Amino acid sequence: MRDRICTLEEDVLEASRSGSMTEELSRHVAICRTCSDAVSIERLLQSAARAIPEPSGMPDPGRIWLQAKQQRLLEAADRATRPIRAAEKIAVGAGAVGLAVGTAMSWTTVRSWLGQAVTSFTSLGAGADSALPTNPIPIIAGTLLFLVLFGLYSELVEG
Repeated sequence: MRDRICTLEEDVLEASRSGSMTEELSRHVAICRTCSDAVSIERLLQSAARAIPEPSGMPDPGRIWLQAKQQRLLEAADRATRPIRAAEKIAVGAGAVGLAVGTAMSWTTVRSWLGQAVTSFTSLGAGADSALPTNPIPIIAGTLLFLVLFGLYSELVEG
C-alpha cells in the first residue's frame, strides 16, 4: 500500500514513457519518493519488456483471416449445392428404377437374345451374324443399366 498519493504521478509516468521529461518534472521526481519509485518501476518494466524476444513462430494474421474466409465460402457453397446433389441422387434412383422396370418389361426379348448369344458362342462362331440381336432395346437397356450402376457406385464412394 502507498503511504502517499502524488497528484503529478500520472504526468511523471507519461513523460517518462514518452521521453519528454521536463526540468520541472525532473526536480519533482528528485524530491517526491512516490514519483521516484514509480519512474524506477516503469523503467524496470520497460527494460524487461525489451528483453523479451518477439514471437517469430506466430502465423500471419492475414493468412489466418484469408483461410477462415475461404472456409466460410466453401461451407456456403456446400450449403447452396445440397439441393442439387439431392436432386442428382433422386434422378439416379429414378433412372435405376425405370431401367429395372424397362428391363423387366422386355425380359422375354432379353432372354431370347441371351439364348441366341450363348448358342452362337458355343458353336464357335458359326453364324456369327445371327448372334447380333435384331432389336437394339436390350443393348440400350444393358448399357443404361451399366451407367446407372456405375453412377450409384460413384455416388456411394464420393459421399
